[in-house]
Order: sequence, then structure tokens, then C-alpha cells
Amino acid sequence: MVLSPTSNPANNPLNPFGGLLDATALKIFTDAIDSLVADDGCTVPCTLAFGDTKCIVCNNCVFNTATQMSGGAYKTGGPIPFKTGGLCPLCNGRGKLTVECTEENIKLLVIWDARKFQGLGRGIVNNRASNSAKKPTVFAQTMSRVEYYPKLNAAKHIILNTDVDTYNHNKYKKITEGEFCGLSASTYVIFTWQLLD
Repeated sequence: MVLSPTSNPANNPLNPFGGLLDATALKIFTDAIDSLVADDGCTVPCTLAFGDTKCIVCNNCVFNTATQMSGGAYKTGGPIPFKTGGLCPLCNGRGKLTVECTEENIKLLVIWDARKFQGLGRGIVNNRASNSAKKPTVFAQTMSRVEYYPKLNAAKHIILNTDVDTYNHNKYKKITEGEFCGLSASTYVIFTWQLLD
């Protein structure tokens, strides 16, 4: 199909597609993405960490004050039971947990599959020389409304999907700057993250 000047509402020879999306189409797109990134949409709870850390006694095992380590016994009421004499799965036998002093909980849309990454994060998929790039849990992307940009940009690191953090520590560092996106305005922001060891 060849566009004639009469079929181009914007009548701009440099942009033959100008004006093809009207306000209704833009609203449908924005409403659809808004429903995905809403707190009750496809988001998961995440924790942004901004500052210093401190150590607290593990709430999953009995703490041995003489050795300043785990006593190797499950503490009643702890989140992950284990056999006496075994290694505490929460603190790995250290008896203490490192927690953030300054953090904030928010809900973000998380993309775990690197093949679905957007923007600068797509380069991770194309880097076939890196074995770590083939593991979907090593990298993740988050998408949110642009209002979260200052908080996400200031975060030292993030814990993704805190619902399962007791079982799987999803602590990530930022590897790309925030990328703004949207159909007619920069309404959303995407960050790419890498798993911390």
C-alpha cells in the first residue's frame, strides 16, 4: 500500500505514519500497560535498598553466644525448619543475617526471561559468549510507571519478588540506566538488573 498525501493526516512527508494512531488507540495502549504495572496487576513485591547494612541475629536458628554463630538447631517459629546439627538454610550457619538499614517496599513488573527483555537489556540475550547470560535467573528487568524512576535510580540494589526471598535470595544490582518508554510519551521506565553473588 502506498500512502498518498491525502491518506497521511499529519501531511508530513518525513513521517508517512504520522497521525495513524489517534487518541483512542493511545488510551487503549496506556490503559493496557497501566493494568500490567498496577499494584494489583502482574507485579510482585520488591525491596529497594538505599543505604548501609547491619547484622541481626538469625530468626531461624538458635544463636550460640560463645561462638557468635548458629548453634545448629532450629528455632521454633522460624521460617525454614531444618534438622538439629544441620546448617541453617537461612543464614548458612553464620548465625546472623545482613539487613538493610534504609529500604522501601514497592511492587514492580519483573521480566525474568532474557529473551523478552526490552531496550538496552536485549544485548544480554545476544551475548552468546557469556555462559551466565544463558541462565534466566542471572538477569532480570523491571518495568514501572515513570514516577518510580528517582527511587529505582537511587537504589544501591534490589530484592526482587520478596514473597519467595526466604527460599531464594533474589538480590540484584543495576546494570543499565533507566530507559524511558511509552507510545506517545515517556510514561514507563525499564531497568535491567544482574544477580549478586
